[in-house]
Amino acid sequence: MRSIELNIARPVSSKKNRGVKITIGMPTFFMPDFLRYEYEEESGELEIQFVYLGDLEKNTELETGNDVMRVLVGRHTKRIKSIFLKVDREDIHSIDVSVDEWIEDTSEKALSKAQHAYPKMRDNYKVAKEAIDGHIGELAGAISD
Repeated sequence: MRSIELNIARPVSSKKNRGVKITIGMPTFFMPDFLRYEYEEESGELEIQFVYLGDLEKNTELETGNDVMRVLVGRHTKRIKSIFLKVDREDIHSIDVSVDEWIEDTSEKALSKAQHAYPKMRDNYKVAKEAIDGHIGELAGAISD
């Protein structure tokens, strides 16, 4: 499994309340530190895993309603933990879509399902999307290798 260290800016919002500026940022607990990925030739799945330092939480599978993607979230925190994308190389090439575009589109659908199921985790899922988008070339390269 290949790893990429993530250096993503923490989402922050500011508001003024009675003349006092209040800044609220996403806790670092919800920021993934690493992105790990691997394409399993035998199963045809690309696993994109989000690693949080000190994470011992068990995962639970989110119902996605299709067999092209699976999503694992933390059982209690609902942090995005892994996305599994079922990749059929022949299908991707037959519909004339680049592997990069396919990964970007399919992972976005998976994250959208997670965000719909757990709206309070919106920022965590946005960070996960930013991590995928920022490293789409490496992810596509795992499938092409």
